[in-house]
Amino acid sequence: MVYTHNKFALETRDKGKASFYESGWLKFRGDGYVAMKMFIHACNDPTVTNKFKAQLEMREKLKWKVAKDDEDNQ
Repeated sequence: MVYTHNKFALETRDKGKASFYESGWLKFRGDGYVAMKMFIHACNDPTVTNKFKAQLEMREKLKWKVAKDDEDNQ
């Protein structure tokens, strides 16, 4: 799947991999979450952020759960 906004593009692939492009030039290829964050930051547009809101919230929930589990184990 390819998401575009102005001169930026995010191409997602299988197994959590993605590519981030600026003006047609590859800027990053690797982890999908990292590429998504780069795309959101570069676009600097609330509509783009909202498009990925579910993925961002899921990742934050996981971070909080891991942190809470670490506190419980101490």
